[in-house]
Amino acid sequence: MFCKNLDVLFIVRGRPGLGHVTPSIAVAEQLKNVNYAFVSYDLGSSLIRKKNMKLFDVRGPPLGQRICPFFEFLECKETLWPIVKETSPKLVVVDGEYYFPLICKQNNIKSIIIASQHYVEGKLGKYKRYSDIIQILFNPAEKIFCHGVLEPDNAIVDSEFVGPVVCNYKQQKIENIITVTSGGGNLEHFKPNNNSVFELIKNIKNFNMKFEVFGGPSGNFAENLLENFSKSRAVIARSGLSTVEELTYMGKPSIFLAPANDDEKIANAQLAEKAGVGIKMIEEDVTEENLVDNINKVLKMKPKPLKSNGANKIAKYIEEML
Repeated sequence: MFCKNLDVLFIVRGRPGLGHVTPSIAVAEQLKNVNYAFVSYDLGSSLIRKKNMKLFDVRGPPLGQRICPFFEFLECKETLWPIVKETSPKLVVVDGEYYFPLICKQNNIKSIIIASQHYVEGKLGKYKRYSDIIQILFNPAEKIFCHGVLEPDNAIVDSEFVGPVVCNYKQQKIENIITVTSGGGNLEHFKPNNNSVFELIKNIKNFNMKFEVFGGPSGNFAENLLENFSKSRAVIARSGLSTVEELTYMGKPSIFLAPANDDEKIANAQLAEKAGVGIKMIEEDVTEENLVDNINKVLKMKPKPLKSNGANKIAKYIEEML
């Protein structure tokens, strides 16, 4: 059932991970007296449901893999526009589904974009390959907010950098825990050097620490991960951008694992290193020996937590627009 006369409709990509979903959820959590709902699918829908937020589940990716932009545009219009038409939002907030601002512009609906620093920089493989398209599609939006760990050096679009955008969580008392997580991905895909990192951890001895493993998005991942980050002495994590932002915001010393063939996750881990939050490791190169060595190093690190959550700035802008 559609919600009529929404103030804000968030349209977020539900795959391949949760990086397109959590920034918009973080912004929605900061809104006051605003009637909003989400459109998503798959992993995105799963997390939004767990947050008890209004959701239109489109049950399957409305967009493909950017193979043919023209057909993606038509798929996006056919799948998402009927929801916008029925809900009549005053503002559409887009993260990931970046073809939609153009459709909003054609129909006189205001939109803003929440984009990662990789989108606005256009440096990495897939972003660089589609940098011209990104510039065209971002242009119709009223405003572009860029979230990330460090402000981009050279952006291909005009945007306002807000730093990490992080969901609400309850601050916990720090315990002798090291949290290990694959983020929004599946645990079975988290296998450096053809051995699960979790199997390596089982063999680590002589640590006065408890290792707690969280894998998502099933089970206790969505509800408890940030709280577990908060109470941990250190974290070992796949270097998705949202995870890197969350741990940078908390000032949590971390080991960031990136697959050798994933330039985006390698870039995320490098940003964390540059920000003084953690150490980058290539998953395929992980051994028990170098993992133990880097755990000892991060346990000596003392990065400072950040004072500002970018979600607050974006939410304030939305409220002022309404």
